[in-house]
Amino acid sequence: MGWGTRVRDEAGNLQVEEGARYGRVSGFFDITAANSTVSGTTWTGSFNDPIFLTGAAWWAINYLYSTIPNVPVAGVSISVSGQTLSWSIDRNVTPAPNVNTVRLLYGVY
Repeated sequence: MGWGTRVRDEAGNLQVEEGARYGRVSGFFDITAANSTVSGTTWTGSFNDPIFLTGAAWWAINYLYSTIPNVPVAGVSISVSGQTLSWSIDRNVTPAPNVNTVRLLYGVY
């Protein structure tokens, strides 16, 4: 038997149950050449946020372009270990040389 609060609608359908995993947004982080180690067309780097120690990490990516066409970067690798989020972004895979910022919305659930 579960514990906590259960909220149901008029028809008795479960809407919210305490103990379920809910996402929490920690913030935005802009990955650029300026805050990365640049090798050719690849940007690598990392940042720390202690929120990663409180749950399973998630992120969503948005690309900011300097020109058209707006082609997403196919060569994006992001991982989290402990409180460190690391990235490797190869802008030549698609290619997408006009991507000047990879914006992450990130958090945990």
